[in-house]
Amino acid sequence: MRLKSLIPNLIIFCLLMTVASANSPKLWKVGNEFLTPKCFTHEWISSDNLKAVNEHYSKKIPKDEKFEFSKIGSYYEKYIPLEDSFDPKFGDGKMLSLTRYLKDCGSTKPVNVIMQLDNSFQRYEIVQNPKWDDPKIACRILAPFISAKCLDIKTVKFTVGFSGSMPPYSQINIYGVYELKSKNTIVLPLSFDAKLPEVKKAPVVLRGDFFSWVSSQTEHQNMNALYYSDQFNAYIKKTYSGFVSALDYSMKGPGDGLNYNDNKRYVWGSACRAGECGLSKSFIWLDTKEKKSIAMTTKDLNLTIATNDYDELPKEFINAVKNWLKENYSYRFKKDQKITITSISFSNKSGASKELNLNTFN
Repeated sequence: MRLKSLIPNLIIFCLLMTVASANSPKLWKVGNEFLTPKCFTHEWISSDNLKAVNEHYSKKIPKDEKFEFSKIGSYYEKYIPLEDSFDPKFGDGKMLSLTRYLKDCGSTKPVNVIMQLDNSFQRYEIVQNPKWDDPKIACRILAPFISAKCLDIKTVKFTVGFSGSMPPYSQINIYGVYELKSKNTIVLPLSFDAKLPEVKKAPVVLRGDFFSWVSSQTEHQNMNALYYSDQFNAYIKKTYSGFVSALDYSMKGPGDGLNYNDNKRYVWGSACRAGECGLSKSFIWLDTKEKKSIAMTTKDLNLTIATNDYDELPKEFINAVKNWLKENYSYRFKKDQKITITSISFSNKSGASKELNLNTFN
């Protein structure tokens, strides 16, 4: 499973944020109650909750079957009792359950966002998924062994926003609402990481003033956010077609703030892979005046550098990397000890690849 949520116990900041209209198609209402973000079991950022679910319930399924979160709805009442809870042994004494009760998580007001005091948040919205939007059909297929009455089923985009520089992260899950014999209404996840119908997007046309835009834009404050903006990502795919997968690998985690020099002529920044920030990073540097760039990845201080604009590394890039290495790797070395690079591979605009001196950035 991918990355995914903050600690569920949120301190609500002032008021729960509401959408403009109670009739918004992005909100979910069952009877007189609106579902809120608290109604949706979702994968935490650490994935610890679903790892615990896997470990606890996978023992009950046949050995020749693989526990799959994409079809967890088919396990209810066969392997996973409704309303069941267990101790995940996290050390906090709290029980873990896939079941949410509408009486505990619902609201008479339309609420789809819950904020914390540090400005992190949880948000949900209903998304269109024609394959599973008919409860009569979807409930029978996704959760065939549940005997409780299926009231509704929806596909939900659940988003977690962080207080730091890391951009929000979303997951797509399918949930069902059921009425028990006790008349309690519950919300269950029926499929995690659900697949939505592909929507063909028109190709992004790279703007003519791309480099000017990079130096002047204020919407994206860190390299991760900038990297995944339509314009910047289009530039990367066009310029570094053979290097995109390597850059992508370390751009899906926390991003550093953007750096500027010489009246914003030079712009650079980096991001790391979630869970591997001490090992895997991607770094991009641009000269917005000359309209050139250099990209770099690091894997435990093995540097791989690629560019279509230079045969030799410019001093401005070298200086930027020197400072970046000090900021990101000095903690590994003793005070006044130089950072020891393991290897530096450089592919230049002529297509030649060579190993650089290990002291290039010292």
